[in-house]
Amino acid sequence: MRLSRSAAILAAAAFALSGCGTSDSTSPQSVPPTTAAVDDGDSQAAPALILLVDGWAKAVEQLPDAGAMPAMTGVFGTLTNTGDADIRLVGGSSPVAGTVELHETVMSDAGMVMREADGGLVVPAGGSLVLEPGGHHIMLMDLTGPVPAGADVEVVLQSEDGAEATVVAPARTFAGAEETYAPAEPAHTSSDS
Repeated sequence: MRLSRSAAILAAAAFALSGCGTSDSTSPQSVPPTTAAVDDGDSQAAPALILLVDGWAKAVEQLPDAGAMPAMTGVFGTLTNTGDADIRLVGGSSPVAGTVELHETVMSDAGMVMREADGGLVVPAGGSLVLEPGGHHIMLMDLTGPVPAGADVEVVLQSEDGAEATVVAPARTFAGAEETYAPAEPAHTSSDS
């Protein structure tokens, strides 16, 4: 209950604050951080907070034709963990997508490809994890409809222990982030990765 009430208040605040940016820019704009409690089930300790700082989603104005690759988009920004323990994010959900995955982008024989991060993404205790085009990101797949510039995109992130945190990111027009999706590609191994 505490998490749902907090998430609703924070989502409403993020919605009100996100109206300050323009919706037709070619690069993302700064927005206030969105905070969400990660309820770890320990009622004695204060919950850790996941903040999405300068969060944004790539706008998708029109879904692809039937038979084409499924419609997808990414969520970017900086995830910050205010707690004193690492948080491993392993998945999520969103009202705008049928599937939410945590992705990494790696070099392959075919060039830069994105794929689901094996084991999820870790936001270190008291630290941050940058989500960016060409790097780690939250992938929203099988979009349920267009995601127009200016729309707020809500994502519920799930940690490995089942705790959930809701973040909200405004959709922005962005010409980049055109990596190839390679779900079946084997893990990339390299001495410099």
